[in-house]
Amino acid sequence: MMAVTRRRDATHASINMWGSIAGILLAAIVSPFAFRGEARLRYLAWPYGAIMLLNGAQHIAASIWFGKLMPGVLSSPYLLVASTALLVTTFRERRDVHHIAV
Repeated sequence: MMAVTRRRDATHASINMWGSIAGILLAAIVSPFAFRGEARLRYLAWPYGAIMLLNGAQHIAASIWFGKLMPGVLSSPYLLVASTALLVTTFRERRDVHHIAV
């Protein structure tokens, strides 16, 4: 039973590592477009910001629920601030573009 648990933990850690690497690479690839202000990226910013916001809130809620520090809870306030900034910026950009286009 211990061998199965260790193998499952190793597989989970490997998936997390490769997922993180893929996310960082995707962010690096999209960054030049974001810095130029590409409007198409706003469609990706809304769900990404919402997922980040929910993820940060989930870490804090899990820590409150279980009554101990859960993994990721110490960095979740930064996640909440970053996701809120992304959503607010995306909303402002959308509003500014709409006013200019009218």
